[in-house]
Amino acid sequence: MDLKLSVDTKKKQDSSVYDETYDFLIIGGGAAGYTAGIYASRFMIKTIILAKNRGGTIIDAHVVENYPGFKSISGMDLMKKFEDQVKSLNVPILDEEVVDIDHNDGI
Repeated sequence: MDLKLSVDTKKKQDSSVYDETYDFLIIGGGAAGYTAGIYASRFMIKTIILAKNRGGTIIDAHVVENYPGFKSISGMDLMKKFEDQVKSLNVPILDEEVVDIDHNDGI
């Protein structure tokens, strides 16, 4: 199924990533979105992440406890570590809000 994606381009950053074709689009920059980006990249799937709010809702957590590998960490610090790992795998993360998704006959 081919889809057309519309984004709020008021925040457009690096224009070169907008001209690329990706195999996998992840909408959301929280723990699940970042994790999906990490695994997709490891499987050599050309991936991009669009995130209205980087880090998701966990960044509001003052303390996250008993997360594997950390006895205690702030939500903001935990998501920064996720984001750093995604970036180290060269997965673009764009600060964009997806406003519409439609079927498309093109790519």
